[in-house]
Amino acid sequence: MTTAQMLSSSSEALSEWEQHLGKTKIDYSRDTCSRYEATCSPTSHTVVAVLYPESKDDIITLLRTAERFRIPVYPISRGKNWGYGSSSPTSDNTAIIDLSRMNRILEVNTELGYAVIEPGVTQAQLYRHLLNNNTGLVLDATGASPEASIVGNILERGFGQSPYGDRFLHSSAMEVILADGSLVRTGFSHYPQAKAAHIHKWGIGPYLDGIFTQSNFGIITQMTIWLLPEPEYDGLCIIRLANDQAVGQTIDRLRGLRMRGLLRSTLHFANDLRVLSTLRNFPYEQTDGQTPLPQPLLEKICKNHHIAAWNAIGGIGGVKQDVRHTVRELRRCLRGVAHVYFVPSKIGKLSKLIARFTSPSSVLRVNSDLFELMRGKPTHVPTRGVYWRKKSIPSKELRPTFDRCGVMWCSPVLPSTERDVVSLMSITRKTMDEYSLETNVALSLLNERACCATVGLFYDREDPHGDTVAQQCYHSLLDRYYEAGYIPYRYGINSSDAEETLFRSDDTFWNTCQRIKGALDPHRILSPGRYSIT
Repeated sequence: MTTAQMLSSSSEALSEWEQHLGKTKIDYSRDTCSRYEATCSPTSHTVVAVLYPESKDDIITLLRTAERFRIPVYPISRGKNWGYGSSSPTSDNTAIIDLSRMNRILEVNTELGYAVIEPGVTQAQLYRHLLNNNTGLVLDATGASPEASIVGNILERGFGQSPYGDRFLHSSAMEVILADGSLVRTGFSHYPQAKAAHIHKWGIGPYLDGIFTQSNFGIITQMTIWLLPEPEYDGLCIIRLANDQAVGQTIDRLRGLRMRGLLRSTLHFANDLRVLSTLRNFPYEQTDGQTPLPQPLLEKICKNHHIAAWNAIGGIGGVKQDVRHTVRELRRCLRGVAHVYFVPSKIGKLSKLIARFTSPSSVLRVNSDLFELMRGKPTHVPTRGVYWRKKSIPSKELRPTFDRCGVMWCSPVLPSTERDVVSLMSITRKTMDEYSLETNVALSLLNERACCATVGLFYDREDPHGDTVAQQCYHSLLDRYYEAGYIPYRYGINSSDAEETLFRSDDTFWNTCQRIKGALDPHRILSPGRYSIT
């Protein structure tokens, strides 16, 4: 389609959308479109309109118009995907489908422990609902914003904190609308009388849920997520480590505990810079405005804040005697490598009370917030970290895209072995040093055998060289991780230069995905991109 034809088709589609949906559900003003185009990196694409469906019928209507006029559409849940693309689409001249108005909590079943939600439901919204209705159930919360979509994170296969940290694994019963407007229900949920629709993941026949994650095969309008019962006894496990090798040794040993079933929660290891960035921004006043942060100064500041080289946290909950047994096993397992501290929930609640009277940048306040996060309450603490290179951190609403924060996430997956942890950290530190960026890393034990590194590239987009340097560093990291065998579990729209490596034309896996895309969306109207599943 030529540019002139696309503009003509866009105009006709806009008129039809406005006629069928109403003026309150469409906005094609330049100001609005620009807001949705904005990202935390130099990569973005043009938006021609933003659509705000409020029901499945609205989505079916707008998709049929998009199909007829061949207008690409890009669905978002809440647009809080900072560092991976925010709300910007994957191609130019695209209409955004903003699902934030589809924010109903359709059901919470306290007997079987699940919730049925729409894509606009936020972490904070479900947390408050569970708390205010005395359900006795807990959400597995992520380190994303409290205003982030639960469904959106699950579809990116994000991970949280609890024994349900693999969030996609603990979901079921998707409701999906395909490009032609047809509706698919997965698992047992396409049988109206099925009593196990929300509590059995697989159903009968081929398993389809997975193909709708990290893909552009359909728009998810409903999903069931499983919830945890509030534990009888719980607390926060804290581990302090001296260097990268100690982290590798610790993860190596914890792998055994996880494989034996003694450690069920997702443990997160954050290096000194990751923790420090949640407490304060870059100390420009101590470096005469120069970056990066010198290692001696980093160590001095971290010592003042009681931050170790590496800091691990994880929630442990259950029956009191089982929790105590797990803590004893943790300490025995890590004897000679690391000190293990366990803070019971009673003490954690006291810390929370004291933290109310402290600065948001205090370690006590941050630890209190993280304690609550382990118990299912979302927090803004991790989001504050992306302001690291900014001159100041907003005291109220955090809006990284509009505050011109530079954020890129690189998220390779690696085996939970000492040699792989040390190898990955060597690659990371060397590459970040080459581009004068601070090494900002967290390692999360995803399951019994693998962990994921989330490497943050944080910079100030007001810096005239910031975007260029960060983009070069990002692609160097991806290339070096790929060569070492550490493939990312997800990537953002700023990864286009690496797509030729990740999505090879001779790879039968991606060729199969292309064939599925061709069958479900032959005109490629849902989130088309340069490579991958276009």
